[in-house]
Amino acid sequence: MTILRRLVVAIITLTATISLSGPAMAATDPSAPEPSPQSIQSTTPPGPASTAFAGIGSADAENGTVSAGPVIGCWIVAEHPVTLTPNSRDIIGSGEITRCTSEKPSACATTSWLYRINADASETRVGSGPTRHSCTPGRASRSEASYRCTYHPSREFSYFTITTLTVVIRGQTVSNDAVSGNSHYWCI
Repeated sequence: MTILRRLVVAIITLTATISLSGPAMAATDPSAPEPSPQSIQSTTPPGPASTAFAGIGSADAENGTVSAGPVIGCWIVAEHPVTLTPNSRDIIGSGEITRCTSEKPSACATTSWLYRINADASETRVGSGPTRHSCTPGRASRSEASYRCTYHPSREFSYFTITTLTVVIRGQTVSNDAVSGNSHYWCI
């Protein structure tokens, strides 16, 4: 039983290492050329941003519909981390309120965090955005976390954004998180 357990752990670790280390480490052909990115570059296109609802009542954050009854709250989005230019080493993760119900919460707070996924699959928070105290969708509630990556030419890193929305409704505090998908960057 112990040998089987060790084998399963070894296979899982190997699979995680190959999937996290990018195309250079996953190549099995020794004659395959090493990737040579000119600058920090994303190697995978981002998928859809993640949304979440914070409030009272029931709501469907996927399509923005709400059920009958007293539903009060707001929807947030966590956007995939991006760079402003292909040569930039600054990675930015952001989130904001996208819309609220007709009756808005009495208070809202939006905060974004930027995380890096390490080679051992652990996560490290590398950036924290300011907390925005606004229930207004868009720029007024936008929180941006940034991180200047350090030179590391031998591997690709994955980053993701977590945006938290805390609302106060009739004296009740409710929070929810939206988590973006991963963006992958070389930092050279």
